[in-house]
Amino acid sequence: MSGLMLKVIMAIIGPKISVTVLILAALFFSGCQSTTNGLKPAAPTEQVRTIDQLWQQTGNVFSKKIIYDSPGGQEENTFKLTVIDGVVTAVEVAVTTTIDASISYQRQFATELPKLIVGKKLADLPRFDRISGASLTTAVFDQAVSQLKNQI
Repeated sequence: MSGLMLKVIMAIIGPKISVTVLILAALFFSGCQSTTNGLKPAAPTEQVRTIDQLWQQTGNVFSKKIIYDSPGGQEENTFKLTVIDGVVTAVEVAVTTTIDASISYQRQFATELPKLIVGKKLADLPRFDRISGASLTTAVFDQAVSQLKNQI
């Protein structure tokens, strides 16, 4: 939080301010940074680290564990795609994060993703900007799918 914002808050609520109020104000205002579309940009892809270099394949099922950094800490997802004759027939996302702020976004991502890709050719899957507000999870999924397209 900038010094100016802190001065404004102090002027509004006076010198007897609790640490909790300061923390809440900092959290609130940290999410109010302006960007061109009003949303915080996703973290750079350089922050994405993968456990498995390649997707692991068992029959028609491909799986990959991804670990990446987010503002709240380290995130982890495992993606499983079933691909038959080049078509995605099933997808699962294991939501294993313990970061409260991320859990609902990742669960919504896991619910919405099948609606967007099941029944479509893997080679034709587009890059997604953001699925259910989960911008980082979407970015690492896109990166992983790109790798899978090259691997198959």
